[in-house]
Amino acid sequence: MVGRDYLRGGSEQRGRFGGILIIVSFATPELRLLCEEPKVAKAKLGDDVARLLRARLADLRSADGLLDLPTGNPRIDGDSYLLDLGSSATMRWEPYGRSAKPAENGLLDWGRVNRVKLVQIDRNTR
Repeated sequence: MVGRDYLRGGSEQRGRFGGILIIVSFATPELRLLCEEPKVAKAKLGDDVARLLRARLADLRSADGLLDLPTGNPRIDGDSYLLDLGSSATMRWEPYGRSAKPAENGLLDWGRVNRVKLVQIDRNTR
C-alpha cells in the first residue's frame, strides 16, 4: 500500500446521509499519480478516461458507501469491486483494514467496507 489516504474519511466523518465516508489508498505510486495529477492521467489514459477517472473519484468522495455509487457500472468480482471508466477501462478496488473482514457466513459485506485500495486500472479490449 502506498502512503497516505487520498480521500477524506475516517471513523468520525460521515457522508451526507450518515454513512461513513470511504477511505482510499493506492497499490502503487503510479496509480496514485494517475489519480492525483490530471495531466498524467490524460497522457496515459486519454482525455475521456481521465475525465471519468476524476468523476469516479468524486463519486467516492460523496458516496455514503460503495453500494451507493450511482455510476460506473459498479459490481463485485470475487474479492474485488469494479467500476468502469466508460467502455475503455475498469478500476479494480480491493478492501483493506478492519472493514475487509468477512461476515459470519464467510462473505465480505461490501456495504460495510469503508477502506479500499485501488489495485489496477485495466484497459478493456472490447
